[in-house]
Amino acid sequence: MSSMQGEGVPVWDSREVQFPGHGRTYPRSVGIPLYAAAESLNMLITGIGEETYYRGVVYRELKEQLGSGWAKALNAVLFPLFHLPQELWEIQQGEMSVGGAAAGFAVRSGITVLLDTAYDAGGLELSTAVHTWINLALHLARFITGGGVP
Repeated sequence: MSSMQGEGVPVWDSREVQFPGHGRTYPRSVGIPLYAAAESLNMLITGIGEETYYRGVVYRELKEQLGSGWAKALNAVLFPLFHLPQELWEIQQGEMSVGGAAAGFAVRSGITVLLDTAYDAGGLELSTAVHTWINLALHLARFITGGGVP
């Protein structure tokens, strides 16, 4: 088994960390904090952008027009549909199965209801914080345990 992270080797079993997408390798002691810092910024920007649009615009408008329950139900379909092109590409590349995409859709639907509820409870600030932490935790867990994040 290779000692290079990025080939399905958990970070703790490797000497080096290979950054997904650009192939640079770093010693584990540098690569993990560097990846965590870069991914934290990426997830914050993603969280802000998606929350501004999906909670601050789409959900808010749906809620005003349809009420909270229907708005959450409809948004739980719209938000996962936004990610469908990425998943279809991953299916074409052999990186994801159709079942994996269906499971991802279901998980995103549930997370959408959670984020809509967070928005109702604490506004855009709370939903953005929750979204950012969920994304960051998922990406870091995959990076550390599974050989990198695509």
